[in-house]
Amino acid sequence: MRQYEITVLIHPDLEMNIQPALDKIEGIIKTANGNITKNIDEGKKRLAYRVKGQDFALYHYYEAEIHGQNIAEIERALSLDEEVLRSLIVSVDPKKVQYEEKKKLRETKDKQLEEAATTDEESKTSSEELKTGEDELNEERN
Repeated sequence: MRQYEITVLIHPDLEMNIQPALDKIEGIIKTANGNITKNIDEGKKRLAYRVKGQDFALYHYYEAEIHGQNIAEIERALSLDEEVLRSLIVSVDPKKVQYEEKKKLRETKDKQLEEAATTDEESKTSSEELKTGEDELNEERN
């Protein structure tokens, strides 16, 4: 399975009730044995030129893992759907996937280091508080 980016422009009249259209699009991807990994609603945007008589469209972006032979099936189904003004499917560059994986790894390592640093600071302050408390007790006893 390869990674694909799918951008769909949905008719702007569906703005108030977009969920059935999104469910239909996700169903098209899933019936083609696709696995949706990312789903982003980019909102309503003005188009550079009219598409099917519309100046605006609702942009929706998906990242999915799909077998190459099923792409034509998805493109055909999206082009026949009246709610979809336009769609674009492109394969993701493997270098981009590797870059994103490395970026996530770096972020998790940074978070772990920050958490370790904060726990070290907390343990130092608590041990200092204990020492101060012990010193006060010793002074009171003397």
